[in-house]
Amino acid sequence: MRRIFHDKAFIIGPLSAALLIAQPAEAQRGGGGYVIFDDPYEEEAEPEKPKVELTPEEKLRQEEEAKRKAEEAKKQAEEAEHRYQAWREQSRREALDDIHPFQDKKLQALTSSQLETFRSDGELVRWLKRLEAVRDDRQSDWLGFLQPPQLPGDKPIVIAAAMMQEEEAVCTNPEECPEESGAQDFVVTASKKTVSAPNVTNVQSAGVDEGDIIKQIGDYLITLQDGRLFAVNMRTMQLTDRADVYRKDKDGDAIGADWYDEMLVKDDHIIVTAYSYEEDATELSIFALEQATGKVSPQGVFLISSDDYYDVSNYASRIIGDKLVLYAPYGVDPDDIDLDDDGWKKPYVRRWPPSDAREETQKTGKPLFGGKDIFKPLLPTRYPTIHTISICPLGGYKAGKDLDCTTTGILGPSAAAMYVNADNIYLWNSLNSEIEGNGWLDECTVDELGRYPAHDQVAQGALYKLSVRGGDVGVVGVRGGLYDQYSMDEYRGRFRALSPRQDIKCAYSSNWDEGWTEHVALLDIPLSRFDKQFKPVPVHSYAVLPAPGGNIRIQNRFNGDWLTYGGKGQYWGTPEDEEELAEAVRNYAVAVPISSPQSAQKIAIGHSIERLELVGNDVVLNGYRDATGLSVTFLKMDGVPRVS
Repeated sequence: MRRIFHDKAFIIGPLSAALLIAQPAEAQRGGGGYVIFDDPYEEEAEPEKPKVELTPEEKLRQEEEAKRKAEEAKKQAEEAEHRYQAWREQSRREALDDIHPFQDKKLQALTSSQLETFRSDGELVRWLKRLEAVRDDRQSDWLGFLQPPQLPGDKPIVIAAAMMQEEEAVCTNPEECPEESGAQDFVVTASKKTVSAPNVTNVQSAGVDEGDIIKQIGDYLITLQDGRLFAVNMRTMQLTDRADVYRKDKDGDAIGADWYDEMLVKDDHIIVTAYSYEEDATELSIFALEQATGKVSPQGVFLISSDDYYDVSNYASRIIGDKLVLYAPYGVDPDDIDLDDDGWKKPYVRRWPPSDAREETQKTGKPLFGGKDIFKPLLPTRYPTIHTISICPLGGYKAGKDLDCTTTGILGPSAAAMYVNADNIYLWNSLNSEIEGNGWLDECTVDELGRYPAHDQVAQGALYKLSVRGGDVGVVGVRGGLYDQYSMDEYRGRFRALSPRQDIKCAYSSNWDEGWTEHVALLDIPLSRFDKQFKPVPVHSYAVLPAPGGNIRIQNRFNGDWLTYGGKGQYWGTPEDEEELAEAVRNYAVAVPISSPQSAQKIAIGHSIERLELVGNDVVLNGYRDATGLSVTFLKMDGVPRVS
């Protein structure tokens, strides 16, 4: 058999195994860069021989020989099929014991059992090299896992030479690695709270301003729209200025970030957060409002190296007192980083320069953090992300001044959500992003999907607490993920969270569409649980809650002693078909008294839940029951929750 591909060839071996082979130097090249290989196992066609009449005895012997060869070939095929089926069964059982990559013991060996930072950039690079070696080993195991066992008589199978190269030896025992400078914990300098502009944003926590597209400074409303700032005097209702957030090149064409997401205000300053794919950086643009004239003037543009942080429901920036708090992820995949030496390309904080000075500015920018600022991973991960939380003082900022940010990094899986109140910053890091489908697993049935998952079958996570005023960082081990930042809350010395619960072995079942049940739990722990040691939260700290009425885009809010949540049955727009209309009419919100979650109440509202907001101590929900218009429900939360 001859197979022709662009610069590559495949040989079809026994058991229908198609395997890539490397191109030999003497391979014959065809036109257009194609390579032609001859199957080494293909028998050459024999030249035709002149026909010879056989005697009856010779014909009989020939028929018997053909029958014997056919029976022998059948027996060999049956033996090969038996070996193949035995291999499949063994592989399936091994897959059941190792459902997801994060359960690999080699990956787990790369984690820490307590909060500790890397001692240097060199130690971080050595950790990345160890991860690279583990990933390569796992890839080799995966290749072997795909190949049937070979027994004497089987034809050889050739694998691409690139897959068999030995890895450079790396330091795998920290005690034997070179000693370097001591560890350094993350500390945030305390600052006094200052009186800020009136807050027109419906924020999650008092004293913490969140990003929005409309803000107020004195008598002025500031609006962010299409990369522009508009200042309107509320007394005269006159537009006093319009300023471009994006810049222009020498030809007058717009340049800058790819999108402008949100803004915050501090005193007379406006901070616009954006992201630039060209620069691979979060962009901070600072403007000043002259309240006497209503004019807006640029003060500086800064780029902070990061991956795209955009989240439709979890904004990345906050202001506490006179400090800007900024979250940004930074991927450190070993395949994308040069690990030949102990150096690595650190994230930088730098001013945005004109194009002719950009390369030089990138070389002289201030490093955002180093290895000593990064906490070692507590969770196993194949594709690590450094989750950075930067705190930048804004008090007395003037044009031309650089941003002096203090940053801590948390190394872990990519899935994360940040919650900030006036005292603490929380980061929930989850293994949900490490879950992968496994083709050997049997499909989870609708009944299995409907059952509440066992606690040890829910993905692990790590919940970090960083004090805004300074001090040690604490952590606890958790289970499950989050819907968004509103799924977390701190109240009267306790931390609470609404967490969806999913059995990891059913993560990729095709029966989800048919048997989707949204399982949820309430986590309620004292702040004293947070510690340097990574300890799991006791099972009794979780309370099983009723499933929401709609399983899509769950909305949730904590409000003092209460938690309220609910969802909808369709992804976009209004209910349309009969099933969606019926589901909207049946929909309900769930109100949970935190002190006795077993007394949670389902409150019929008769429409989907698009938004859930707090108004004082009460709750407002809006959504659709049909295509005639928006429905609004007001829940009174004093005493017994009820529709008002």
